[in-house]
Amino acid sequence: MVIKNNLLLIMILAINFVILLTPANAQIIYVDINKTIYYPSDKVTVNVTVINTMPFPVNWSVECGLAIRDGSYPPILFLEPIDLELGEMKTVNFSMDVLETTPSGNYEANIKLLDDSQTLNQASKDFEIRETKREIEASLKSCEDNKCISSKSVFFVGQKIYIVLFSKMSDLTMKGELKTPSKTLDLTFVDRTASATLNEIGSYEALINLSKQGYQDKTKTLQFSVIEEEPDIREEEICVVNQICEDKENTKNCPQDCPSGLSDGYCDKLKDGKCDPDCQIQKDWDCHCGNGICDYRETDENKLSLIMKFTLPYLLEVTIPFVSFVIIAGIEIIVIGLIIKKVKKGRPKKRKI
Repeated sequence: MVIKNNLLLIMILAINFVILLTPANAQIIYVDINKTIYYPSDKVTVNVTVINTMPFPVNWSVECGLAIRDGSYPPILFLEPIDLELGEMKTVNFSMDVLETTPSGNYEANIKLLDDSQTLNQASKDFEIRETKREIEASLKSCEDNKCISSKSVFFVGQKIYIVLFSKMSDLTMKGELKTPSKTLDLTFVDRTASATLNEIGSYEALINLSKQGYQDKTKTLQFSVIEEEPDIREEEICVVNQICEDKENTKNCPQDCPSGLSDGYCDKLKDGKCDPDCQIQKDWDCHCGNGICDYRETDENKLSLIMKFTLPYLLEVTIPFVSFVIIAGIEIIVIGLIIKKVKKGRPKKRKI
């Protein structure tokens, strides 16, 4: 009986010893945050103090995550390594600036003590951010009529485009501009709709600046293309609108799936800054400069530089090798002629009997 009791006592002591040696016994002894309510231009500072209660030195990491409680934005994560000797205590600091655009709301600072990927201990602190500007929620669509039932990204020259703003928010101030291939036009919004006639072939971009009291300003962009003529989509089975350019689809018969610049077997000749791989260099203006980007500010004044860039590859690849071949062939013919002439002179003349 005594022996059994002694064995039981030894087992209990051994278990306690193992528990004492487990990393979970290391503690985050204190988490301090400098304030509980923050405003724009404040700094959130979290101080984490850790003590090593293991009987040997350790190499751990402290993770700090600052997250809004409603989950509307991803957390901001910090990770700081910490080396502790036996019985040593250290404090690590984490901070975040509160900007005008930082979302207002209730936040939580989540602290974890990590040994590789294993969580040894954790703690948390709550705080609040107030009086920052909220985000404007809105979207843009480009349509061929003001009802804007469906959005389009490809139009034909001479067509009228309607740019419509969709938002549940009221009292929005809108100011926009439309960048065409050659100039920039101002857009005037009436009932959240602006319109313009598309007189040039190429790529366009609309930039709409939105503002509202108590909200951060926001800029929305919208891009679309204008082609030479209305897309010819007579065979319904050719154009299967699925955002994939496949089978017999190309920029002409299925612009919804095949934007300009793709290798689709059709040369669109658009002056849109994209060198179409289906065009010969003479047919696509965007390929002239050799880098696939066409500068629309190029005029007749610098045409010489364009011509030089256009003709130099041709000279190097075709003209110069051909002329060299002709010169070398001529030299070879002259040398062979001289050799034949010399051989004939060296032969002895036949005597007449």
